[in-house]
Amino acid sequence: MPPVLQPMLLISLESGRLIGLAILVSRSLRRHGFISSKAIFLNKSGDDELDEITIEYNGILAEQENLGRVTAAAIDFLIARGWDEVFIDAAITSDGIGESPDGNWILNRRKYWVSYGVDLNKLRDSGNSFLETLSAHTRQRMRRALTAYGELGPMRVEVAESLADANSWFSELRRLHQLAWERKGLPGAFANPFLDQFHTELVARRMDSGEIQILRVGFGERWIGYLYNFIWNGVVHNYQAGLDYNVLQKRNWPGAVLHYASIDFNFGRGAKYYDFLGGSNQLKLSLSDTSVPLDWMVARRNCMKFQIEDGMRSFRDRLFGTNYAGRQSAGKARR
Repeated sequence: MPPVLQPMLLISLESGRLIGLAILVSRSLRRHGFISSKAIFLNKSGDDELDEITIEYNGILAEQENLGRVTAAAIDFLIARGWDEVFIDAAITSDGIGESPDGNWILNRRKYWVSYGVDLNKLRDSGNSFLETLSAHTRQRMRRALTAYGELGPMRVEVAESLADANSWFSELRRLHQLAWERKGLPGAFANPFLDQFHTELVARRMDSGEIQILRVGFGERWIGYLYNFIWNGVVHNYQAGLDYNVLQKRNWPGAVLHYASIDFNFGRGAKYYDFLGGSNQLKLSLSDTSVPLDWMVARRNCMKFQIEDGMRSFRDRLFGTNYAGRQSAGKARR
């Protein structure tokens, strides 16, 4: 984080035993010209530019069976010590964060995403190939794309084994990503200097741990794209892609073919789950077989100013449709 931020560490103890950890950043907010708030952000900075790195599956680090009550106790602790709002973005809905038992704070859901993925253990148990599990339309389109790319030569899937390769491939991923988004008149994720620096350092620090996977797929002598994945506990989380849309003129479907090859490759390595992460598009819907809902939540002090704001928001939703704010994009160029 930039040195101007001063993150705090929240520690939860029970009978002397450590049961919860979280990073907190405090900010003063002002909304609508008259709503002021002393806010806490959980594992985030509260600055949109810095937070474009985008956390998902957010929450207090705790044993799963204790997560709900540890989170509620943490919110009680923070509200009691003068903070007005606790922002918890992209938390798993089923984590069961309840309301304040004594009414000191109210939990509001600001918006939501769905994180799509492929259950590779389920696929393994079925005995089918990944291609066989796709819908008839997607399967037919995938086969046509594979045939078209196959005319360039055999498919090749490679993973960066050294930091030098990882840096080189990641540089090419960034170039392709930026080129595709700039053609749409959009800046692209890596136009953000903080995000670019963050991931460059992350690859350098965690490559040797096996937590970073940079993968490329090609046919013959042509590479059609690169994927930047996080690997943790048997789960492959796809964070970003760089695609070459100029390899073919027809049946050019590099994103789907790239993920198809990555899923098949990681399935062969024993991965349990392939995670497309949050945000919705047709490619994810076509390839996934499961989904996890993520909520953007805020626990607010139960007081008049927030009751007025909630009333204004409810009036807006009645005018423009339910969950108007929730339909706004949170993913920017990353997805």
